[in-house]
Amino acid sequence: MKIDKENLMIILLAGGLGKRLDKKTSKQLITFKSISILERNIKKFNEYLDNVKIQVVSNKKDFKKITEITNEYKILPPVLGGKSRHKSVFNGLEAIKFFNPKFVLVHDSAR
Repeated sequence: MKIDKENLMIILLAGGLGKRLDKKTSKQLITFKSISILERNIKKFNEYLDNVKIQVVSNKKDFKKITEITNEYKILPPVLGGKSRHKSVFNGLEAIKFFNPKFVLVHDSAR
């Protein structure tokens, strides 16, 4: 089945704090070769699925930095996540319901 890109959206979950890593930087904002993991994911999705809308879900702590990233890559402004993964996914889905996509890819941007 071929998916029309106009019916597809991506939600990148970037709200985790990475407590198990014992770092002050959230997992998705850890840099490798001068680019954060979140940015690497945005670039790869844009490379393979160009013109697909991307919605990032952030935590309060990183909201300003993630807003800068979304502005830089010209994707949708971030929305705040919840206290759990399922609440964050819900908030992301709520943010994109206006677009009425037929398919939504949800990706943990720290992977």
